[in-house]
Amino acid sequence: MAPGKSQTQRSLPSLNDLQLLNEQVAVEIIKYVDRANTRDTTHRIVGMGCATVSFLSCIGAFVYLVMNGHTGAGTGIVLGAGVLGVVKVMIKPN
Repeated sequence: MAPGKSQTQRSLPSLNDLQLLNEQVAVEIIKYVDRANTRDTTHRIVGMGCATVSFLSCIGAFVYLVMNGHTGAGTGIVLGAGVLGVVKVMIKPN
C-alpha cells in the first residue's frame, strides 16, 4: 500500500491500462473511483462530527452535574466515558 493511503481509498488503474480500454469504459472507471472516494470521505467527516458531538456532550454533562452539586460516581462515569474514548483513539495503532 502506498504511503498516505488508507486501506479503503480506491486508486485509478495506470494510464497505460486506461488507454487500452474503450473510452466509455475508462470514463466509467474514473467516475466510479471518484464516487467511491467521495463517499468514503463523506463517511469519515460524518464520523468525526458524531465523535466530536459525543465528546462535547460528555464534557457538557459533566459540567452540568458538577455545577448542580452532583459529585461522586455519576460524574466520574460521565466524564470517564468521554476521556477514555479519546485516550483509546489516541493510543490506537494505525
